[in-house]
This record gives sequence, C-alpha cells and structure tokens, in this order.
Amino acid sequence: MKLLNEILGTKYPIIQGGMANIATGEFAAACSNAGALGLIGSGGMDADTLRENIRRCRALTDKPFGVNIMLMHPQADEFAQIVVEEKVAVVTTGAGNPGKYVPMWKAAGIKVETDSRAEKIGYKIREARNERVPYIVVVGEKEAADNTLSVRCKGEDLGSYAVEDFIKEITEEIKNKTKRW
Repeated sequence: MKLLNEILGTKYPIIQGGMANIATGEFAAACSNAGALGLIGSGGMDADTLRENIRRCRALTDKPFGVNIMLMHPQADEFAQIVVEEKVAVVTTGAGNPGKYVPMWKAAGIKVETDSRAEKIGYKIREARNERVPYIVVVGEKEAADNTLSVRCKGEDLGSYAVEDFIKEITEEIKNKTKRW
C-alpha cells in the first residue's frame, strides 16, 4: 500500500486546506515548497483569477499542488475545465457532488479527492481529532475577513494566527522536524 505522500508526490503526508480568500497561488506554493500539498482555494475567485493563481503557483514551485473547487460556486463548471487545461495535479471539492466532473478529471490524470458529507464542522473537527490529525485549520467568515486562521492542535485551541505567521511556523516545524504535538 502506498503512503499518502507517495501518491501525491510530496515529501510529507500533509494536505493544506483549500481556504477561500486565503489559499492563493503564493500560499499554495509556500506549502508545496515546504513539502506538503498546497491547494489554491477557488471559492472567492472568478475564472480569470483562478487561472492567474494556478500560473503564479506554478511559477513559484516545481512541486505538486492542487485546486479546491466549491461546487456551489456559479463558475464551478468553468473552474472544472480550467484545472484540466492548466494541468493541475490534484483537485479537491466541497459543497456539492463532483460526479459530473470526475471522469473528465481522471481522464486528464488529475488526482481527485472530495468530502461531500453534510456533517457540521464540529463533527468534522472531532473526527479529525480521533484520526490523530495534528493540525486543524478552520476559516470561517470572520477569519476570511481578517485574513487569519483558527488553529487547533490535537484538540487544543491555539487561537487565531495571521496566515503568514502560521505558514512560517509550520514551515519551520517541518524543516526542523520538531513537533508541537
């Protein structure tokens, strides 16, 4: 059985969340360069902005990265085609059923992951904690407006972080192989 990082082509088995209005091409590239799988969050973008962010990410990293598509977005159909045209390695989805896109993505060689469960965020946080996910990063409306992240580590609420500060801390943790957990 292959490990997650072997499947994704990353150094570490870490997938950065596709956080709308925060996970830009630069953010995803920083995560990918640190050894995780960076994701561009397309939720707050239009089609041109998504394409620009994919190209910006590709210019900043030679590592795998992906795009998260919120399927309730009015341009979801266009986003689904853009990831094929731009040869994105991985697609994750939320807020809908990606079934109509999956054959096209798989035919293009894109790795697809989706969580279309209707559970509330509290349930998903408990589930992640039970599965020993070391960090859970939550971005709600307040965090998106403030350009911050709400961070939990092994069930402990670490509070709010500026996006750049959290990236620096995680990058150092990975680089130095130190663990808070």
